[in-house]
Amino acid sequence: MACEAHFLSTYQRDESGRFIVSLPFNENSSQLDDCRALALKRFLMLEKRLMNNPELQAQYVEFVREYEVLGQCREINEADDPPNQQRYYLPHHASSSDKLSLNEVLQVGHVVQNDLHFIVLRFRKFKIAFSRDVAKMYRQKLRVLELCTVTYGTASAPYLATTCLIQLVEEEGEFFPIASRIVMEETYMDDVLSGADSVEDAIEAQQQLKQLLGYQEKRVPLEERGVNEAIKVLGLLWDPNADTLYIANHPKQPPPLQQRVTKRVMYSEISKFFDPLGLVSPVIVLAKLMAQRLWQLKVGWDDPIDEDTAQEWQELQASLSHLHNIAIPRCVTFQGVVAFELHGFSDASTVAYGACIYLRSLFNDGSAKLRLLTSKSKLAPLHDLSIPRKELCAADTINSEGGFRWEYVRSLQNSADTVSRGQLPAALENNSLWWNGPEFLQRVKYDIDPPEEVPDPLLPELKPVIVTAAVSMKPFPFFSRYNSFRKIQRIMGYVLRFVGNCLMKNPAERKTNHHLTIPELRQATEAIIHVVQFVHLADEIQRVVAHEPCKKLANLRPIYTDGLLRVGGRLDRSQLPFESRHPIILPDKDPVVRLLIRQMHVEQLHVGQSGLMNAMRQRYWVLNARSIIRQITHRPPRSGIRRSTDAFLASLKRFLGRRGMIQQLHSDNATNFRGANNELIALFQQFRDQQAVNTIEKFCRNREIE
Repeated sequence: MACEAHFLSTYQRDESGRFIVSLPFNENSSQLDDCRALALKRFLMLEKRLMNNPELQAQYVEFVREYEVLGQCREINEADDPPNQQRYYLPHHASSSDKLSLNEVLQVGHVVQNDLHFIVLRFRKFKIAFSRDVAKMYRQKLRVLELCTVTYGTASAPYLATTCLIQLVEEEGEFFPIASRIVMEETYMDDVLSGADSVEDAIEAQQQLKQLLGYQEKRVPLEERGVNEAIKVLGLLWDPNADTLYIANHPKQPPPLQQRVTKRVMYSEISKFFDPLGLVSPVIVLAKLMAQRLWQLKVGWDDPIDEDTAQEWQELQASLSHLHNIAIPRCVTFQGVVAFELHGFSDASTVAYGACIYLRSLFNDGSAKLRLLTSKSKLAPLHDLSIPRKELCAADTINSEGGFRWEYVRSLQNSADTVSRGQLPAALENNSLWWNGPEFLQRVKYDIDPPEEVPDPLLPELKPVIVTAAVSMKPFPFFSRYNSFRKIQRIMGYVLRFVGNCLMKNPAERKTNHHLTIPELRQATEAIIHVVQFVHLADEIQRVVAHEPCKKLANLRPIYTDGLLRVGGRLDRSQLPFESRHPIILPDKDPVVRLLIRQMHVEQLHVGQSGLMNAMRQRYWVLNARSIIRQITHRPPRSGIRRSTDAFLASLKRFLGRRGMIQQLHSDNATNFRGANNELIALFQQFRDQQAVNTIEKFCRNREIE
């Protein structure tokens, strides 16, 4: 990756151990304007605003002063810059412009840390927990201040800052093994969320973190906090004294009843919910259902919603103020545990589906305790979807790897039923099934209720299954006896005619004419190909019939119709004939297929490789066709037709070459030439000669000209 290569080739470390990195510009960096005029305009607007708000002005001045005191920026003289010095002035607020911004010329880089869900989940396993910040890992009279550290808000800042931590572990991690593990597995951006199973181990972990990150970490000890003084950790509130978690970003007071409710207001409030572990997902399901209803009603962003929905929303908002009463134990483990188990539940309703996972702790006295680890919820799609299908979707949200088994549980004992239906905070707070799991699992030994048997006719979405057996077969013996495809075609045609005549009860309907008709020849060709396909492609045919993915022909998206395997593709709606839209698939190793290609080569006047390929593709799709065609076109042609007949066929071939293939050819036995000279009389005799007539008919039959 370009961003990683840039970091490894440009980073340095100063005498104190601090990382020095350069911004990873992309190929558009030369088009970046310095934005000084825009930055000055934004500053003057901010200055005017600060003059009207002394308190905010004092905070701003202190913020900039802290930057300078900590060495995050320094004052410079613009006149000292070299003439061609590339520089960029950061505006105080983002602004749309027709010029490239700094973020548009920076590489973003990939994520190098664990995801937030994983880190918060690990945070709940420790008996002793602690949280720390990596201080100022990011940074943002008219003075010009040059930023000396990675600036938050820039596209590359997360990658550069977190990669410095990873590189630090690479270089010095062997001296601080505990701190290295914490940085690699339990750090998200600049937040450390970790713990230990004893106070001594927790102190040792913090000491190692100070030594590894000492020059970057806030040197502020953990404050002693009261019960109601919670710390915000990765979107959740943590009360260290009670060791409980709370949901952040919820209203502590109900909104005023006279507030005008619009879709924008509702979505603004819903977006404030942040529940990375899904601990209160039943509550969020109710809010999402209201939002989904507005989309169904096609309400505008600033249009007032109907009274019923507005009343439901106000009732939900009023209940949300009770979320701060829900205290969730941070630690999910207990003393004296002899074994742990993971138990997951899934369920679906008409409006939503979801799943939840519990950690089950087993004790020597035969008891057990469960703690909710995490849950996921999704609204059911608006299009019609049966309950069984939704239940499958819910079950799919549980990542069941090896060693798991599925059991039936009744709705009254299924914790996921709460997710699928939603629940208000007041009811959720005291929902023991949600927080502690079903009662029968709180004993080491428990029995599972057997599922009720449902008769087959009552099974939902029961569909008849059509089974088509694809059995490989051997080619017919006469396939290898002759060296001409047309010979094999005629033999097959007469065999099929014989079978058809035998099945006809009325002798008058039987076919007795000397030559095979065009439909009979087509039927014979399809019968030959049917056998060839089952000899070489039986497994692929069986997969297509069973709607399973193919192995050899996946890129052709084959279809099986009328006993033949054809190319699927995206030409189904084109105006081409059916056989051109879906050419028949032919294997490349069958001798009959090679005879067919050789026959078409002769009938196409020994056209070149590309021409023969195009002619074949009008009806057939031969696997590895180019290699076979290359071999066949290198062989010399053979001919044995009478010269006078050759002359007529040559004329007909030139006509077809100029005007295209025809379906019917009519002759008046040359009666219009009877008044001509002796040469025309000789031509008339040729048309009456049976051998010449047979030759011409054979030529037309091979091209399906009636």
